[in-house]
Amino acid sequence: YAALFPYDLKIDEVNFYRARIFLDKGETEKAVEIFESIKRDNPFSKFLNESDYYLGLVNYKKNRFSEAITHLNRYLARKDQVVNRYEAVKLLIEIYLANDDIAAAEKQIKILLNQYITYKNVEESIYNFAMKINEKRPASAGKYFSVILNRFPESDYAMLVNLHYGNEAFNSGNYSKAIPYYEKFLNSNVSRYRGMAFYNLLKAHFNISNYDKVLEIIGKGKIPPLDETQWREIPLIHARSYYKLEQYDQVYMVLKWENIAPLSDDDAYMFVDSTIRTG
Repeated sequence: YAALFPYDLKIDEVNFYRARIFLDKGETEKAVEIFESIKRDNPFSKFLNESDYYLGLVNYKKNRFSEAITHLNRYLARKDQVVNRYEAVKLLIEIYLANDDIAAAEKQIKILLNQYITYKNVEESIYNFAMKINEKRPASAGKYFSVILNRFPESDYAMLVNLHYGNEAFNSGNYSKAIPYYEKFLNSNVSRYRGMAFYNLLKAHFNISNYDKVLEIIGKGKIPPLDETQWREIPLIHARSYYKLEQYDQVYMVLKWENIAPLSDDDAYMFVDSTIRTG
């Protein structure tokens, strides 16, 4: 169509959607060429506004962050109506975080909170920003985590905040505090990090002598995917819990198929002692 009717009044619209199609197909160079042609041939085209957003998106995908920021800021500076203002703010946040420009990212985060708090997936950007600043500014990060927990309590990102707080408590040795955070996370539908949360939950219960709880959790059989280290360690936590409860026959049943050679001295003693006691 563009080749047959180059002077059609709707050619800008046709070219704009051609560029969008090329972008969706991953043919970014062709998309950029068309977007630039709109800017060159008709600088007053109503589609030029949206072209800046998509040029920003293209440059972002090609890791040309400086060019992407220029296009997105020009897009957001327009006084007239633009379609992807919210998406542009989110994309700017992602770019600023990748560049470690925390101040610029926080400026855009505040815009999200003030203008777009009800928009879909806004909590994703808030979470990513809070995690980025957490190490150096934990108090500031905590305010943003609280926004997620209060405004989006059932979202996946609220569950990830629970996981984060669980890990913080666990790593500091506060196992009782870590447990409800891990339980909240594991009761969600979030698939990422489930193995780690499950493993830490067992260790937390074991470390505060909740041996019956360890047996109860493992007995339910709802064990998520684990890494190799976790798979090898969980039978040992299982057996140690039985041993602490003086259920020596169960220790033997858990470990009888294990190779005794890799066991630590304490675990090897536990196995031999339980075998002797079981008879």
